[in-house]
Amino acid sequence: MNIKIERLNITNQNSLFSLFENSHYEHSPSWKTCYCRFYHTTCSMDEWITRSKDTNRNEAMKEIKSGKMQGFLAMDNDKCVGWVNAAPILNYPRLENHLDSSFKNPKTALTICFVIDEAYRGLKISSMLLDTAIDFFKTNGYERMIALPVHSDVLEKMYRGIKQMYLNRGYVEISCENDLSVMALDLV
Repeated sequence: MNIKIERLNITNQNSLFSLFENSHYEHSPSWKTCYCRFYHTTCSMDEWITRSKDTNRNEAMKEIKSGKMQGFLAMDNDKCVGWVNAAPILNYPRLENHLDSSFKNPKTALTICFVIDEAYRGLKISSMLLDTAIDFFKTNGYERMIALPVHSDVLEKMYRGIKQMYLNRGYVEISCENDLSVMALDLV
C-alpha cells in the first residue's frame, strides 16, 4: 500500500466519481449517486431523493471547476481509496440555518463526509485525510475547523468521521444533541 493524499481538482475528479460508483453502500444504496453533493444544496428532501446520478455528477463537475466543492483524495497508486469533503463552511448552504452564527465565517472550514473504499477501511485513511485537511487550512490562514460527527450503530453511517478521531487532534466538543456532536478546532 502506497497512499498519497491529493487535493481534489478537475484533473483527478474522475477518481472521486469512480470511488462513489464502485462503492457498495448496502446500508444506503442512494449514496452511490450523491457524489457528496447533499450539503452543497438547499433543495428539499423530496427534491434530493429524486435527483439523478447525472444531475449530481454534472453539478459536482461544475462545482469542482469553480472551487466550491473541495476536499482531498487518498490514492493508492492510481486508485482512489478515500475521500473527505473539506471546504470553507460557507460552501455548505444546507447547513446555514443549523450552525451557530459564530461559525459563519469565511475563515472557518468544515469536514463533512468521508468515503473509504471497503478494502481499505481500518487502515487510518480517514485520519490521513483529516490530517491533510487540517494542515491545508492552517497553512492557508483559516482560523477554525468544524466537524459534525454522528454516533450510529452502523459504522458506515458515521461518514462524518468518528468523534474520537477529532478529539485526538485537539477538537473540542461544543455541543452534543441526539447523537450529533458539534466540534471545533482552533487553528491560530
